[in-house]
Amino acid sequence: MSPSRVGNMQRQIIYWCHIEYGEQLYASSYIKYNRFSSIVSIAVANNVPKTIPLITVDRKSGQVQLHEKNVNCVLKRPELKNVPVMVISVLGPHRTGKSFLMNVIQLYLLEKVKKVQELSVMGKFLQIFSSDQDWLTALNLSRMENQFGWYHSDLSDTKGIFTLREPILCQTAKGQEIAIILLDTDGSIAGEFNYDNVIYILTSVLSSKQILNFRTECKEDEIRMLKVLEEYLNYATDQSHTKLLQDVAVMIRDASVKKNELGQVENYQMHHFDQNSQVMMPVLSSHYCNVQSYLFPPPPKGRPLKSITLDENHPFARYLDEFCSNFLGPENFIQKSFFRTKLNCYQLADIIKALANLFQSGKLPTPESLYEEIVKVLCEYGLESVIKNYEERARYMEDYYGTDAIPVGQLKKLKSKIFKVANQYFDTLKSSKCHEIIRRSRERMEKKLEALHSGWQLKSDINCKKKSASYQAKERKEINQLSIENSKLKKSLSLEKANSLKLQLELDVVKSKLSEADRDALNQRRKSWATIEHTNESSSTEEISVAQEQ
Repeated sequence: MSPSRVGNMQRQIIYWCHIEYGEQLYASSYIKYNRFSSIVSIAVANNVPKTIPLITVDRKSGQVQLHEKNVNCVLKRPELKNVPVMVISVLGPHRTGKSFLMNVIQLYLLEKVKKVQELSVMGKFLQIFSSDQDWLTALNLSRMENQFGWYHSDLSDTKGIFTLREPILCQTAKGQEIAIILLDTDGSIAGEFNYDNVIYILTSVLSSKQILNFRTECKEDEIRMLKVLEEYLNYATDQSHTKLLQDVAVMIRDASVKKNELGQVENYQMHHFDQNSQVMMPVLSSHYCNVQSYLFPPPPKGRPLKSITLDENHPFARYLDEFCSNFLGPENFIQKSFFRTKLNCYQLADIIKALANLFQSGKLPTPESLYEEIVKVLCEYGLESVIKNYEERARYMEDYYGTDAIPVGQLKKLKSKIFKVANQYFDTLKSSKCHEIIRRSRERMEKKLEALHSGWQLKSDINCKKKSASYQAKERKEINQLSIENSKLKKSLSLEKANSLKLQLELDVVKSKLSEADRDALNQRRKSWATIEHTNESSSTEEISVAQEQ
């Protein structure tokens, strides 16, 4: 068996295992494939892919499969609930280096953006004096080698949209945290126009920054797919009078031009280098908010792309660094949005699920249904956010007031505040011109909010009544207790009074007895004193008479 055939079998087996089992790859260290007496051993355990499929298209039936678990695993993490999201994608023909470019973009975000943002103030100061291009090295590229691109195989029965297992968290130039999702796709192949259209349309609608990667020029197949996408975008533009898509960069990788013409060029100059650009650029300018064009020199012949790094100061690597800084620098981070409504990770997950369900039959939906589905998802998210917001704040108030009932006035203030925020959200969607969808969603929101508000009011009233009944019962209990204590006090007081009277009587008796004895003693003393005085007087009289006689 030829080495190339063995390599294709390895890739096919890993791809099949990953599609079927997602996070749960085979636990064994080896997967063995036996054919023509040859055994192909693949060390899966030591080389687990870092990317997972979000949406795949069956090459035989054209049926679209949504990998909902993977979508939730990437986007619906608790820590990403309200985090803004930016989506970067690469589209282009088969075997033109899309996955290599995606690995370079990932490396740029990790090594040039995130690592610098995590440095201290002194580290950032020192970074200014270091080389600006030391991120695109052979060592760094070797670490990124198996991130994107392992799933591309001509033997595969499916093709699709892939992303990393977790988003890259960076900061914008204003210091706001943003989650970056990288979408890699299987390239377009001649003869698979219908299947490629599904991937092309879905990726374009989901992206906030899109890269159209071509080797030497834009091929006829890409122009045909762009024309199909234009039908959807024309409907959106006619409805909302705004551009539905955000940023796009057209990249011609092997441009045969002069050295001074390489790098970023003006969009109107592209037709000098690519005849099909005369068709492509007007379409992009009509439906994208920002369009940029880049020309790259061809890499050296006989050398793989991963060996061309800034270590050797190769022009191709220098232009890659320039492209990443211009198109993907923190000052150019742009949050995914529709109709001026900026999305977070949870909203993006809901939109991916809704759009994938539209394509499940394998047939392209009408532009009207695709457009309205986006508006419906945004309205539904707004409705759910209103309910959750009211619930969270009402529970906070319940915890704040404790056993006391929430004042009715506070609940009314909360309702009016939530209602005002909800109306502002639905007003931002008016530019979509889907007035009927917005009106129905607004009515549902009002009914649900009123029902929720009434429920909390009733709960508050019940708590108030329970509190009143509990308070009355407590008062009755206290009154009964006081009456019992009062009766006890009266009884003890009467007893004490009776005892006091008894003691008074005894005291009076004692006093009466004591007074009689005192009177007898006093009389006796009086008699004694009278006798003494009489005796004294008699003696004194006798003495006086004796004296007179003398």
